[in-house]
Amino acid sequence: MTQLILNIHNEGDLEALLPLLRRLKIPFFEKKMVTNAPNDLESAFKIIDDGTDFSAWGDPVDWQRAQREDRVLPSF
Repeated sequence: MTQLILNIHNEGDLEALLPLLRRLKIPFFEKKMVTNAPNDLESAFKIIDDGTDFSAWGDPVDWQRAQREDRVLPSF
């Protein structure tokens, strides 16, 4: 068995290929790739770069102790 992965950018080429695959009874699955506009990527990177304010989350050590009440944690 041979498996091919094709990246088809032209919708017309895809429409020409699909009938041939069906006629030859070659099984295939179609996966549409989502392309992001440059503004979407810039916005996503800005959110990542800005980060978040962790001060409202409380003390992680206190949270860990509360979660592990049934076990003894090492003291530092």
